[in-house]
Amino acid sequence: MTLTESPHFPRLDGLRAIAALAVFFTHVSFTKYRPGFPVKGFDNVVASVLNELTVGVQIFFGVSGFVLMRPFVARHVAGRSTLRGSGYLVRRLFRIYPAYWFALLGTTFVIRGVVHLHGLGGWIQHLLLVQGYFKSGQFGPGFMGMIQAWTLVVEISFYLFLALYCVVLRKVAGTRNALDAQRWGLVILAAVTVGLNVWSRNGQPPVWATLLSDQMPYFLCGMTAAVVSVHGEHTRHESAGVRFLGRYCGSVALLSLAAFVVASILHVQGNPAWLWSLFLRLVIVGSLLSLAIHGDATNRFVLRILESRVAVFLGTVSYGIYLWHYSIVFWVSDHWVTAAETQTMVKVTAYALPATLLMSWLSYRLVEKNAIRVGRRLTRSIRA
Repeated sequence: MTLTESPHFPRLDGLRAIAALAVFFTHVSFTKYRPGFPVKGFDNVVASVLNELTVGVQIFFGVSGFVLMRPFVARHVAGRSTLRGSGYLVRRLFRIYPAYWFALLGTTFVIRGVVHLHGLGGWIQHLLLVQGYFKSGQFGPGFMGMIQAWTLVVEISFYLFLALYCVVLRKVAGTRNALDAQRWGLVILAAVTVGLNVWSRNGQPPVWATLLSDQMPYFLCGMTAAVVSVHGEHTRHESAGVRFLGRYCGSVALLSLAAFVVASILHVQGNPAWLWSLFLRLVIVGSLLSLAIHGDATNRFVLRILESRVAVFLGTVSYGIYLWHYSIVFWVSDHWVTAAETQTMVKVTAYALPATLLMSWLSYRLVEKNAIRVGRRLTRSIRA
């Protein structure tokens, strides 16, 4: 049968909205941490819970793993060339870099005092999104560049790795038993990831070996979902597990919420063990991905949030939210609100959230949309 390479999963926009807001409120919680104003009592609990919302980053990684892996799996199963003519790298470059450059220049020269870049080397590293591979690239006098851009370095690294991985897997496995090859590829990749993570916590591996592997479990979560999705479409038969996840959306949502609550409790008590944190975050990412991909349309109550107009809008501009929110939050915190005041996080949110949404919408309308259009146009030229 003919496989759809890139079907539209509208609930993924809602998932991106959740991820973007989670990261936003994580950094809002940081505004309570100011020298001379220790966070105690209930404020400490709230700040710790909000800090656990950094899982939004891993949700983004899980979505990327699914969205980017699925076309490769579909092409492999259909017997087509994995990369040639896909325009994959062109579209990825135009999706990430123009909006990032717009935000980097805007936060450096317009929203001053938060982002600092020093020297030609710093500029080159940050413009190319390779600063994570240099010791001086992430931290310098003050801070160099956009603090949240470390995730974009990881994302770009994943783009390149995924293209290489899929091409090599296609060459080694051929077209026979493509789905089996994809499954074994994921098993081997998971084993390598575990090995690299153990190495990073018990030795001193080079940066290039750990920058991506630290976050690879969440990409793998999305990649696994992509293989499962293509398998269901190819065989026209969903596994019992997929049917269960689709039918019992409420239970899946509660599972994700329970994992977040446990992670928050552990964070309030102190830094949880690495394996516990990894397990709980994988539960959260996997549960939310299953809701967005396999949720049964009859369970409207649970899925309504992900499908709402507000969620779709926030998901559409989520990249802009991610790029602009940090500088806006801390500019508001430094100029309009002080840590000595009560309800600091509420006040910062009241000022910073509307400003972030406005800049995100402008970024999408003025930069992202046009860059995506150019990327698609170049892709059609490549295919032609």
